[in-house]
Amino acid sequence: MQAMAAVSLAIVALSTGCGTILHGTRQQIGLMVTPPGSQVSVYRWDGQLVAGPSSSPGTITVPRPRWNQPYTLVAQKPGYCPKYLLSDSSDTVGGVLSVLLLTAGSLIDQNTGAAWNIRPDPVVLTLSQDASCRE
Repeated sequence: MQAMAAVSLAIVALSTGCGTILHGTRQQIGLMVTPPGSQVSVYRWDGQLVAGPSSSPGTITVPRPRWNQPYTLVAQKPGYCPKYLLSDSSDTVGGVLSVLLLTAGSLIDQNTGAAWNIRPDPVVLTLSQDASCRE
């Protein structure tokens, strides 16, 4: 009976991603865009809205990027020129652990995005006021 419990525990441990357990599949990113009240939205490469719009200063909750895919962040406010930012990512501790332990969980972490942290965090931008950008 104890052997069965140990085997079951081993199967569960090897089939779950450390990144998913430690970090989850979503990340809350700080927004520090000037002027206050600017709206930030996050898009995939295909133009699909992933999160937002959210007001700055504040936070936005974004799904972690599957397979390390970058996002496009758009900050805008009427009367100001919009700014576009391409996200980057770095390994999460849990994602690295999944790979080092050679678990099937590393595939789970890659697929759910839990292996990656989105950068920059926080997003710090200053929008420029320009007559040509007014609506």
